[in-house]
Amino acid sequence: MEADAELTDKRQRFIDEYLLDCNATQAAIRAGYALSGARQEGSRLLSNADIRAEINKRLAEAGMPAEEVIKQFVDIAKTRLNDYLQVVVRERGTKIPQPLAEAIAELDEKILFEEEFTVRSIHVLQLSAKEAAKYQAGRRQHVDAMRLSKLRYEIELSKNPDATRLIDGPPETYEAVELDMVALANAQDLGRIKTLSYTEFGPKVEMYAADGALRDLGRVLGIFEKDNRQTAGTDVEIIIGGSPETPDA
Repeated sequence: MEADAELTDKRQRFIDEYLLDCNATQAAIRAGYALSGARQEGSRLLSNADIRAEINKRLAEAGMPAEEVIKQFVDIAKTRLNDYLQVVVRERGTKIPQPLAEAIAELDEKILFEEEFTVRSIHVLQLSAKEAAKYQAGRRQHVDAMRLSKLRYEIELSKNPDATRLIDGPPETYEAVELDMVALANAQDLGRIKTLSYTEFGPKVEMYAADGALRDLGRVLGIFEKDNRQTAGTDVEIIIGGSPETPDA
């Protein structure tokens, strides 16, 4: 009788632990079953009709009926990271080559414009002779910088008639993939993803293992029978419509 009572206590502990995270293997370990056979033991216990009934009862008391648990497992198993990726169209600048002869011609036009602007702006501002001299000196530095750039281009062009420089070209659009943060936040609230956090490199998403969710769903539904002998390295046969056997105490 003591052995039966101890086993009953361990089963109850398994139920308690399983309800924490719905992980049969970890629940078996925390309940005191051997680590080496925890996966098989968890599957065996979860296939027991009495244990499943107690789990369903506890879930119902907590406001989560078995149907809702099954739906949660289904949602987790169907969740893919691609569900939270969206394609967006963005714009980026481009660079195009410009022959140096064109660049020199542009600088000639700019130098002439700046010189004319300097003369005419002195009259508009009605500067005194002293103020005008200071103003012209400041403007001359700007024009002299363009003259030096022109000289550099002329020297380069004399050495290489095909020389070019890169200038801004027309913008181009491209497609990029980014995370839908709103959808991810909603999925986290619904329990469909494990964690959503932010690091120095950006958002970090951890998904639940889809195969684990499917495996647990199959155990809850009693799809995996004891006679399938789910041991490491053996094939698993799925029986639809069978009634699970109660494991020996």
